[in-house]
Amino acid sequence: MNIRDLHYFITLVDERSFTKAAQRCGVSQPTLSTQIRKLEEKIGATLVERTSQGIIITPVGQEILDYARGIIEKAEAIQHFAERARDPHSGTFTLGLFTTLGPYLLPRIMGRIRTELPNITVRLVEDKNEVLQEMLIKGELDGVVLGEIPQDERLVVKPLFKEDFVFGSTKDHPLANLERPLKVEDLQSTELLVLNEGHCLTTQSLEICRTAHAKQMDFRASSFPVLCNMVASGYGATLLPRLSVIPPIQNPDGLHITEFGENGPSRTVYFAMRASSPLYPIGEALQEIIREVAPEASAGATDLN
Repeated sequence: MNIRDLHYFITLVDERSFTKAAQRCGVSQPTLSTQIRKLEEKIGATLVERTSQGIIITPVGQEILDYARGIIEKAEAIQHFAERARDPHSGTFTLGLFTTLGPYLLPRIMGRIRTELPNITVRLVEDKNEVLQEMLIKGELDGVVLGEIPQDERLVVKPLFKEDFVFGSTKDHPLANLERPLKVEDLQSTELLVLNEGHCLTTQSLEICRTAHAKQMDFRASSFPVLCNMVASGYGATLLPRLSVIPPIQNPDGLHITEFGENGPSRTVYFAMRASSPLYPIGEALQEIIREVAPEASAGATDLN
């Protein structure tokens, strides 16, 4: 039994397909299938049932899966400890970011990471919060930036910063021309566009809509560019996280941004790692870099129009 075969087994269970697992492991399907059979022979039990629709993990396979994940995690920890012995800020760190923040945060931090942590290779993954959390727990990610606080005792979670929401509309919208700071209550009866279901921003925006008794428009945008262009063309208004509309982001012509006054809507961004991870020095260094861009997420840091 070797670590490579355990890795093949874990990947097969995660993908539920020999073809997809082989692609992910960078081997041919016959090679992966052969190694899984050899692993079963060494263990003396069938780990997966092979069906025309994919694979079904057996009860024995399920029990062994938990041990296999633990072995892989410990083997990776040994490698990381060896790298840290040479340089605490060296090695590879796989970082996950949720999709409504990643494109706007990364341009602000990647240059700093390359300059301040030159011996670290940062691999990036973008996905929704729940997917990132699952990947982190499985050991597929070393740390994640999340828009919601995860509830799992295996994770160490720290707040990074609060990001203000801003109001997006055309310049002639009534709420863009108030003679006082904008309040959440001003959104009452205002027609607002939001993103498709599944994004944490959708949940956050809908909560603000409910609080302010705003109206949700039937159309749901698939991305921020679609959302901003729809609003710029005069189709409703929207709520946007501040980092998504300040330089170097280029907003479409016709999109006017209005900031809320004190106690305006905001969201908290978190950083999570496994409690068992040996990569804390790297994770803490990344958190510090991210926190240093936090002032840009607050009202008044940058002219928006």
